[in-house]
Amino acid sequence: GEGGSVTIPEEIESYPVTTIGDSAFIYCDGLIHITMPSVTTIEDYAFADCVTLLSATMPEVITLGEHAFDSCENLETATMPKVVTIGFEAFDYCHALKEADIPNATTIDTYAFYECIALESVNMPKVTEIGETSFYCCTSLTSVDMPELRMLGEYAFEYCTALESVSMPKATIIGEYAFEDCSALKDVVMPAAEQIYFGVFDGCPSSMTIYGYSGTFAETFANENGFNFSPMTDWTVMFNNGGE
Repeated sequence: GEGGSVTIPEEIESYPVTTIGDSAFIYCDGLIHITMPSVTTIEDYAFADCVTLLSATMPEVITLGEHAFDSCENLETATMPKVVTIGFEAFDYCHALKEADIPNATTIDTYAFYECIALESVNMPKVTEIGETSFYCCTSLTSVDMPELRMLGEYAFEYCTALESVSMPKATIIGEYAFEDCSALKDVVMPAAEQIYFGVFDGCPSSMTIYGYSGTFAETFANENGFNFSPMTDWTVMFNNGGE
């Protein structure tokens, strides 16, 4: 395409184009913008190591395969409003990616956003499961809201050194070292927590506050590990005021 812009046609010889196959554009130097208006599936390594790629528009994509945009180090925007599943290492080492707007995603696989150091915001209102090391070393991320999350994998947010607030009101399982060395972490909402594995908050400030219901595991955990505990009524007020 002109100037490195490519639009995948909706049909080729009357056949609908719904899938980008394995490694279809891997190492495609010169590709800057890709638009896929009718594609619903992007298979493994489809755009891996496209180091000149700046944007990907995927309005109908539901399934994003393993390593789909792996090491696209200049990718700034990825529009995927219908994606449900984000595969293993789908965006790892995407060092320029600033936002992940995934309003319909339910599963984020292992290493999906590993070392996305420019990532500032993640919109994931339907995600129920986040795999291990998914957001490891996302050092620009300041807050995460995961209203439907049930299970958080080990090391998921390790070394997110700018992360200040975490909300996961339905999460029951939090894997080991999930927030290790989140050195700016102030507030964690986890009223439904039932299993918190070893080292989850190692390296986090002792002044951190855990929000939950009085008399539950969240309170017991906070007290036993030297963190502040605040009942959910205080959490509600805090978040209604923008976390102030």
